[in-house]
Amino acid sequence: MSESFVLHAKSMLRDELSIDNQWEKIVESLKEVAQEVVGYNRKKKGQWISESTWYIIDQRAEAKIFRILCARFATSQAKLTVIIVYAPTNDTVDQAKDDFYRVLSNVVAKPHWHNIVTLCGDFNAKVRRDASYAPAILGKHGLGGINDNGVRLIDFCATHELIVSVSWFPHKQIHKYTWNSPDGVTRNEIDHILIAKHRRRCLEDVGTFQGADCYSDNQLVVAAVSKKV
Repeated sequence: MSESFVLHAKSMLRDELSIDNQWEKIVESLKEVAQEVVGYNRKKKGQWISESTWYIIDQRAEAKIFRILCARFATSQAKLTVIIVYAPTNDTVDQAKDDFYRVLSNVVAKPHWHNIVTLCGDFNAKVRRDASYAPAILGKHGLGGINDNGVRLIDFCATHELIVSVSWFPHKQIHKYTWNSPDGVTRNEIDHILIAKHRRRCLEDVGTFQGADCYSDNQLVVAAVSKKV
């Protein structure tokens, strides 16, 4: 068997198994099923799934890949949007971090300005104790220094007019640490709750809940929210 034949066969197999080819086959199959089952008409409908619908599907798929969860609640006081995240670690390559914040920005931009939008989770970001670094975003009660993820988080907050809420409330050191290393030596504040600047008065307190039996080296971060929002 000649070497050129083997290379040609491998190329054909690679093309056959590529994600783009498989996705095109799935889309075509769905269109055929729609035509046969629900009376799809290409001339009248243009296409079964619109471009805007594909855009939403792609965005949600990206959010899932980057471990971003968005939930919306309708309360008697206001509409609440809660976004849960797990950000890349500080050692992750810059491109992955850029992609994460790009997708997160798309998610944050969707809710209406009047909604109460809260972001919670492990941002792997240290944002420093010195509020003068970003006085509109950080309070006077932060913890420790700042890392690359912290700089990115502050830039993200500045873009979307958010604050790092835990830094606005005084607590003992033990109630500021959100992560303990497995060996118990290193402790950091890397989990945060973010909220829109104009909703700052909704918060009554933010701090960690020590000793929660949740099988994690991260501590729970709890926010007390005013009933009148």
